[in-house]
Amino acid sequence: MFVFIILEMDFQRLLLQVEQALSREEVQALAFLCKDLLEKDCSSVPTASQLFSLLTDQELLTPDQPYLLADLLCTIQRHSLMRELGLNNQLPTTSSLISPYRKLLYDLSENTTEDELREIKFLLVNILPRRKLEGNVTTLQVFLEMEKIDILSVIKLNIVESMFGSVCPMLKTRINQFKTKQGKCFTFSFCG
Repeated sequence: MFVFIILEMDFQRLLLQVEQALSREEVQALAFLCKDLLEKDCSSVPTASQLFSLLTDQELLTPDQPYLLADLLCTIQRHSLMRELGLNNQLPTTSSLISPYRKLLYDLSENTTEDELREIKFLLVNILPRRKLEGNVTTLQVFLEMEKIDILSVIKLNIVESMFGSVCPMLKTRINQFKTKQGKCFTFSFCG
């Protein structure tokens, strides 16, 4: 029992170190990447520790299985932090818990410039409420708003594909590669 408590405290200490090293934007990125795992919008989660608590409560993040933490840090390109905390060997050996769809959207957001984001917001001005497009709204927040009104999902990439085709064709290629790799029907209706 004592050994378990020590392991648990060491793990909590590790999570605290991660939280202290992450910026607010990185915490938002982690919350975005975990949206499907927690089956709710975690964009309002203010701290990494609260996100980690939600993941721990669902046993997605435990001292015995820190793979999700390593996968999240790898996805947001925090390799030096992984190395510093000894998480390099903790990447999942089978499949990632983070969906390829979430990783695609995160990758698109990371490779979208401020000018391109402004153009994307312009393209969406008649689709999303203006208030949702004003100010310092990030690409990830735009994607979340698109998901809320059901114009973006793993099988509904047409609008995003069209947007990036107009704004940044290089990123449209990544969407096409994702669709090909998934091998699913990407239309607004069911395949039939």
